[in-house]
Parts: sequence; C-alpha cells; structure tokens
Amino acid sequence: MASFGLSGVLACWFLMGSVLKRQFKKAVLPTALIVATPFLFLLLVMDDPVIILRTGLFCCLMFYIGYFDFKTKTIPRVVHPLILFVGCLGISGEWLVRQAIPGALTLGILMAASGWLIKKITRQDQAIGLGDVKLVTVCGFYLGMDAGVTGLMIGLFLSILWARARHLKRNEVFAFAPFLCSGFMIAVMLLERMVYQ
Repeated sequence: MASFGLSGVLACWFLMGSVLKRQFKKAVLPTALIVATPFLFLLLVMDDPVIILRTGLFCCLMFYIGYFDFKTKTIPRVVHPLILFVGCLGISGEWLVRQAIPGALTLGILMAASGWLIKKITRQDQAIGLGDVKLVTVCGFYLGMDAGVTGLMIGLFLSILWARARHLKRNEVFAFAPFLCSGFMIAVMLLERMVYQ
C-alpha cells in the first residue's frame, strides 16, 4: 500500500518539475530534481499510504514555492489552497480542533502582526508580503500548532543567518519563502510524530 502513496508523490514531483521548467526556461531544476528524487524513497519508512501522500505532497509544494519565490520574489496564489487540501487529507476531528485550526490562526496572526510591525519600524512597504502571511497560515494548518511554531522559528533563524552572511542592508529585499519552506520541511522531519499523531 505504501508504494501507491509513493507513486502519487513521484507523479506530483515530476509534474511540478515540468511546470517549473516551463516557467523558467533556464532553470537547473531537472538536475536538482534528479538529485533529490532518491530522498523521496525515505517516505517508505512510513507505512501509512495517506501519511506518505501527505508528507510527499507537502515537501513537493515547499520545494516548488521556495524555488518560485527565489526566482520571482512572489508566491503563486494557487499553492495556498493546495497546501490546505493536503493538510485535510486523513486528519481527524480532534487534530483539526486541537492543532490545525489553532496552528493556522496563531501562525497567521503572528506573521501578519510581525509584518505590520516591521513596516511601521522600517517604513518599508515590502517587508513581509501577504503571500508569506498566507503561506505561514496554511502551513500552520498542515503542521499544527506545535510543529508549526517550530518550523516558523527554524525558517526565521535560517533567514537571519543568510541575511547576516550576505551582509544585506536594512532596506534590501530578499525572497523569504525559501527559508520558511526549509523550516517547515525540517519541522516535518524532526516532529513527524507530532504532526501525524
């Protein structure tokens, strides 16, 4: 049964790669996909096909969003409902009430308030975009409260490290989603039992 879930993930993985290849003609994505594809087989450690599908599709979407934002500094609108849909696969009512909804609300409000505060302090219009706020909200729904906060903190930490390493100026804009996506994927790997309890 696990192979059915993995087959669905691999199909979406290569579909996503072909979409990105069409969107970015000079993308080095096929090489990145070929290198990263064997790691998807680690999903077979999980024996539940629904969990394999959820995890694999979430990682595919995070990879797509991170790459797209890195290239364009925008997040496509279509991905937010897709993450929400993937987050609804196989969840229980208890998880929805205790983790998914509080995670979405807490992370969304936290990110929106942070964006507003940064705009007021730095007087920048593009400090944290609405796409980033929506991304954090739906990832909070998918991961739940505990893992979502952990993923957000990891993503923020990675972005601060990168900004310091690149010596970015205070008003310099950079793609934030690759760091958020990395943080959320790390949270899934580290806290898998909390996300799929």
